[in-house]
Amino acid sequence: MKYLENLRKNDKELQNKIETLLEKYQSYPVGSGYIDIITKYELSEKLIEEISNAGIAINAVTWWCHCSDENKKNHGCPHGMGGPKCTCCDGYYSEVGLDYETFEIAESEYNNLQTGVVTKDEIHSINQAVWNYIREYSYHERFSECLTPALWLHVPDEWKRIKYMKR
Repeated sequence: MKYLENLRKNDKELQNKIETLLEKYQSYPVGSGYIDIITKYELSEKLIEEISNAGIAINAVTWWCHCSDENKKNHGCPHGMGGPKCTCCDGYYSEVGLDYETFEIAESEYNNLQTGVVTKDEIHSINQAVWNYIREYSYHERFSECLTPALWLHVPDEWKRIKYMKR
């Protein structure tokens, strides 16, 4: 069965799994879907592992600045435009935009997710590349301790968050 067909077939179960993981890892999807899921760096590896185990691929990573009083003092925040308030810690998240590097999976991998059959091993490989990018970028000269990765899940476009705006 093709990747997206499989997700649609198991939509309620998978969306509930995703929602549970987002709460467990204190993650903040910015909109009503499953893109720009802001997750603390120190929690992102485990979230990616569990997302992989659920059979969900991640197709991109963007960066957000965690704007707290401490980070403003130590890192000169905000580094971006604005965004959601943190409910688990002090401050808010600010989208850094195109001033910072982003990550997207290879076009061939993206196309295969859109139209092809994708194995669990391939999903794990794609998501491992996402984690490798996040980890490696944390050593980049432009990286700041306030930067927080945001994951873009490759799920059907019609999926909307179950618990959107219910926090």
